[in-house]
Amino acid sequence: MSRHLADLPRRRLMLAFDHRGLFNQLVRESGFTELQPHGAVVHCKRLLLQAALRVAEAPGPELQAPPHHFGVFIDEQYGAMHAWIARDHGLTLAMPVEQSDSAAFHLEFGSRFGEHLAHFMPDYAKVLVHYDSSSRLTEDELVALRTVSEWCQRSATTEFLFELLLSAPEPPAGHPPATAAAAEQQRLGHTVAAIEWLYRQGIEPTVWKVEGGFDRAGFAALADTARSGGRDHVSLIVLGGGRSLRDAAESIRAAAEVEGFIGFAVGRTIWSDPLRSRLSGLQDDEETVQQIADRYTRLVRAYLEGEATRVGQVALS
Repeated sequence: MSRHLADLPRRRLMLAFDHRGLFNQLVRESGFTELQPHGAVVHCKRLLLQAALRVAEAPGPELQAPPHHFGVFIDEQYGAMHAWIARDHGLTLAMPVEQSDSAAFHLEFGSRFGEHLAHFMPDYAKVLVHYDSSSRLTEDELVALRTVSEWCQRSATTEFLFELLLSAPEPPAGHPPATAAAAEQQRLGHTVAAIEWLYRQGIEPTVWKVEGGFDRAGFAALADTARSGGRDHVSLIVLGGGRSLRDAAESIRAAAEVEGFIGFAVGRTIWSDPLRSRLSGLQDDEETVQQIADRYTRLVRAYLEGEATRVGQVALS
């Protein structure tokens, strides 16, 4: 039976700029002096929000989708005002609860993280976790993650989004590095194992934000794992990981062909070069916003192309 695109489950086509240390580094390296560093970061994030709204509110005939299918990842430190504006315009909003630029997972506001989430009422509370398959996570990290997971389960407004970044394992002593194909299979296997292990620890996200670069079969394996054990309500989105725009688009298109993948959350790939040009004085605000909007649109289009392929496959089955 055929299904119209409008009847598909929710999409999450998201521009991520909840980074903090990375923006400070960007401002510092550019030599930008029009504003103080804090103000410069706030200004950058204002441009990013403008770009997201430009795509969401005037997406063009080939990108027709309601505003809540588009969204942003925004932090409280530099983007509190932007978060309110995004909500007022109907964008999906995700906000981080982890301490910035920490290898270990710590809650930014400690036990008061829930008060901050309740103030903004984002659609997603996001955690970023660096996972090493050899050492996994400490008990303190697991306790903090379970706390967020349980808080979101009780919340009527905010779901739990888990961004999983894996540390690449070192090859055994005396063994040559793996080929690219073998390394991809190893990374896929480690990702599957990490999700399974986290489930056993009582961590229950609604959405997994996972690394890209896999083929369709690889993304299908991730979706099967994330939605195992009766978790049909769980979805996945793809992160950018600093890939080129072309590579990110290919990865997003492949993921979109798989049931369970509802979108992407990409940051640096979209905005790093345009913001560097703006901070270096090579272009103005309007040029920067339009470049970011164009790059964001390219990834939205890639997802919709992959989604259309999946819908066509369903219609033929």
